Amino acid sequence: MKNSNGFSVIEAFVSLGILVLVATSFLPLASFVSYEKEALSHKRQIVLLLHDELQSVLMKNDFPTTRKVFLDSVVTTFEFTNTESRLIKGCATWTNIRNRNEEICIYGKQK
Repeated sequence: MKNSNGFSVIEAFVSLGILVLVATSFLPLASFVSYEKEALSHKRQIVLLLHDELQSVLMKNDFPTTRKVFLDSVVTTFEFTNTESRLIKGCATWTNIRNRNEEICIYGKQK
């Protein structure tokens, strides 16, 4: 049954199938990107706070020390230790929004 004035039923079903396929693959991808965006934003906040805490530790010569900070309802542990080469190592550990343990370390030099 061919209709020269519009789409046939088969063409409509094929189009609907393609639309459903695209929609079902786009929604999980959008959710994943949203979670990762939030995780990166949180990581950026932690790195900024770690830098500020490291500067404070360097000024006060207050090491080795461990601090726990609540940042956006996530427990973040800051640990500052002395290395052999007169550097202060500051590490932050936390569990991100995707329940993965993360750690980031930065170094500061004593004067």
